[in-house]
Amino acid sequence: MPLDTIRRYGRREFLAIGSTTLVASGVNPLSNPAGPSSRYPFLSRTDGRLLLSWLDDDGNGMRTFRFAIHENGTWTKPKAIATGRRLMLNWADSPSMTFLPDGGLAAHWLERHDSAGAYGIRIAFARDPEASWITVFASTRPTTEGYEGFVSLGASGREVYASFLDHSKPVTVLRVARFRSDGRFLDDRVLDGDVCSCCQTAIATAGGAPIVAFRGHTQDEVRDIRSVTLREGRGSRPRLVSRDNWRINACPVNGPSLVADGQRAAVAWYTSATSPRVWLAFSDDASGAYGAPIRIDDGRAIGRPSLALLPDSRAMRTAVIWLEQAEVGALLRLRVVSPTAGASEPITVAAVPAGRSVGFPRVVAASDRLVIAWTSDVGVTTSTVPFALLPVPVR
Repeated sequence: MPLDTIRRYGRREFLAIGSTTLVASGVNPLSNPAGPSSRYPFLSRTDGRLLLSWLDDDGNGMRTFRFAIHENGTWTKPKAIATGRRLMLNWADSPSMTFLPDGGLAAHWLERHDSAGAYGIRIAFARDPEASWITVFASTRPTTEGYEGFVSLGASGREVYASFLDHSKPVTVLRVARFRSDGRFLDDRVLDGDVCSCCQTAIATAGGAPIVAFRGHTQDEVRDIRSVTLREGRGSRPRLVSRDNWRINACPVNGPSLVADGQRAAVAWYTSATSPRVWLAFSDDASGAYGAPIRIDDGRAIGRPSLALLPDSRAMRTAVIWLEQAEVGALLRLRVVSPTAGASEPITVAAVPAGRSVGFPRVVAASDRLVIAWTSDVGVTTSTVPFALLPVPVR
């Protein structure tokens, strides 16, 4: 259906279909090299370079994990990291990549074992985008059933961290593996002995120490968001980010997102303790308590939030995207949030399917704009929003 005329609300313009506002006019499509069979993108950035990774599926069981880098206004030719029939294609548990401080790259993906039910992690390093990938970690705990997955990659100083869920036993635990920046494996230890079984983890560095955010679990089925700070490879005691007291007897498959700068951090998450909500909380001391959460959703939250820290990081202005139920399908929404000014008015990035096919949308701050990626009916889709056109938080 073609777009109608531009509509104006206050100082902002929107593209509209009929009477329904769909997409803010500051949202611009960004072409990318992922093809129509691409799924489940991941974004990372550093020093003016943007990294996009995704999974290709040929429809006959052959999958390929690829990436491309956007630099100086153009994309590199896509490169393959791994390919095969054992690569997992999972809307909630998908591969990721990150730039490392020394110029290298780290990536993770998932592979099924010989048995039908079990799958595990593969982590690989490359010294630069043109170099060969070397696998430095492969799961061995899941054998005939169970899994290890829901990985988040992060770097701090000369070390690289991978937080992940280990569901090889009846009780799911949160683990972290540590590596040198050259890929040498250091250790792998438990951070929390009872966590939600299939919610994504998130990792960021604050005050020189990695923080991991995740959904916890108790014996009476409370599944609230927790965080752990790592110092010298050891994790702190897990702390609640917010006491939502959400009791649910199954995993909601809806993990948190985390960003940090200096000593400060921000966490966004979904809960349905009373009704579906997306919240965001800030901490001035990332290893300590978080402040009162700020509500993000519009009243019909699906969740799946993703955060990006805007350049004026001292103010901790943070962009958050999430999925909101619509009359038909869903909307990918965006707000800018500040710990002092609260949340801006929301804008719509795209109309998307409401189900699993859209995966978990991603956002990063790159150069002078936000870059947002998600899975659409034509494969991986990317759009940008210039910083100058982002909504402003107001009390």
